[in-house]
Amino acid sequence: MKTYLIPFGCRENNTQTGAGLIQGFVERVEGTLAGPAGQVALNRPLRALLIAIILGVSAAFSSLGIVTLIGEGYSLLALGFGLVYILPLLVRGWRYFKLG
Repeated sequence: MKTYLIPFGCRENNTQTGAGLIQGFVERVEGTLAGPAGQVALNRPLRALLIAIILGVSAAFSSLGIVTLIGEGYSLLALGFGLVYILPLLVRGWRYFKLG
């Protein structure tokens, strides 16, 4: 059995970062839903529901495991990079050499 020592400051900073990200997301949703006069779009129960949904989604992602999540994420990023940047360059180069 392995034992890991995690400094308390590291855990505290991660908690603060997570809380800040959730707060920023909630404020962005409120800014998007606010009316032209700047009324607050979310009341306390709706804000709590939004936070519960965010935490539920993050808990579902955490059940996948961090290694699997990062591995699949980087695979999708590499595929997206190929489709957005590499494929157009190959098509353009093929046309250039075929016509030129």
